[in-house]
Amino acid sequence: MAKRPLNTGPEVQIARFSFWQAVIVAIITAASTLLVTVLTRNKEDLRSSQIGYKSTELSLIPSYKEIDTLKATPQEKYKLIKDMSIFDLRGWKYVPDSLLSRPISPIKFTNYLHVKKIRELDSIAFHLGSSTSTIPRINCLTHQSEVRIIKNAHHKVNSNMKSYGINIDVSDEPINSEFLIVVESIYYNSFNNPNEENCETYTDNEITFLNELGLMVILPESKAFKGEIKRIKISSDEKESAFTGLSNWYVDKDNRFAYWNIKNLRPNHHYKLKWNW
Repeated sequence: MAKRPLNTGPEVQIARFSFWQAVIVAIITAASTLLVTVLTRNKEDLRSSQIGYKSTELSLIPSYKEIDTLKATPQEKYKLIKDMSIFDLRGWKYVPDSLLSRPISPIKFTNYLHVKKIRELDSIAFHLGSSTSTIPRINCLTHQSEVRIIKNAHHKVNSNMKSYGINIDVSDEPINSEFLIVVESIYYNSFNNPNEENCETYTDNEITFLNELGLMVILPESKAFKGEIKRIKISSDEKESAFTGLSNWYVDKDNRFAYWNIKNLRPNHHYKLKWNW
């Protein structure tokens, strides 16, 4: 999923709303549709209900085929114009270690990708990662797709990250057309540190046409950001530093959601939000 001069600090621009910000507003005002079902079939389920958790059916855990590597899509065949990642934690609950193998706490991740097809191209492949043991549910809402577990992936930021690939069919999209790809994933039991957490987005090697890279976090009612939310840049050589570039930055008055639109993009960089809650 998904990069020049810097100023001395971030530029805050709240009044001007882009298309992606409008999408965000719609998401915030919409009611959460995450459905969870209480199970009481065994002692573990009974314990789950006794401590106030709602456990989803084990049948919700998908089964994906494994591949050694995900074949990269030639970047000269398409251009990524806008990339917005939204982490919706409104279904979050803390999960004890003994229950981490169960799909208890659903986190919705939605990735909006504005793409232009430059040459003949049948499919576009994207990577997704998860550090939890439970397999996420990954689906493309706009196009036919296939999801695979990637066995030999290397994550420079988190060596414990499990890698998934989604291959999206764009064969019906005309050459030189611009279109939207929406990938929705449900991750279970992630963001399980009760005190400190983080999320991130990243750029690829080719970012000539990328003019928006956005990251948003929506917290559950039981949580709020405490203190400063750190904005961090991780360079291609894995060095981590405070972000000091130009960006749109907004945190609501209740400290329950944050929006970051990065302007000073660099290729092969990760951009991370880190917070206490």
